[in-house]
Amino acid sequence: MIGKGLAHGVQDLPWGRIFELVQKLDDRDLRDWYAARAGGWSRAQLQTAIATGLHERQGAARANFEWTEATWNPVTGCEEVSPGCTHCYAETFAERWRGIPGLPYEQVFALKLWPQRLEQPLKWSRPRMILVNSMSDLFHEEIPDAYIEQVFEVMGKAHWHTFQILTKRHERLVALASESPGKALA
Repeated sequence: MIGKGLAHGVQDLPWGRIFELVQKLDDRDLRDWYAARAGGWSRAQLQTAIATGLHERQGAARANFEWTEATWNPVTGCEEVSPGCTHCYAETFAERWRGIPGLPYEQVFALKLWPQRLEQPLKWSRPRMILVNSMSDLFHEEIPDAYIEQVFEVMGKAHWHTFQILTKRHERLVALASESPGKALA
């Protein structure tokens, strides 16, 4: 399971394998998936696994949480909105990758939309419990309404999955749902 041990595990990887992960994989979830397995592989084995798409043959990246099976991050980054944000695991995780070129958290925890990740759950054929935006809040005020609707449309299309959304911005969730009766958000 990828979890608290991931950061520790990445620190234990030889530099050559970390370099391969950074150079070859833009997607954080995929990088985490390979990093969790790379400790027992040679650099050549890691290169082959990435080149042949091992993750597609073995399923989606495991989640960092025991109560879900996968994470899907079409948005990353956030800002504090409540005292509950003081010890945010996602911001702490992002801080570990500060300044490393090519990583999603090179700019630390700045809000970023990842439209190339929108259809990711549609590629996962096995039904799973998916945490949406483990590294952000889908209802952040700077995320356009249309983008949130796209996320919900994908969830509607991927009906074989169960999606979990955590938010500290419930007021926006209620407002969007009431403004969009009959749309994907409702």
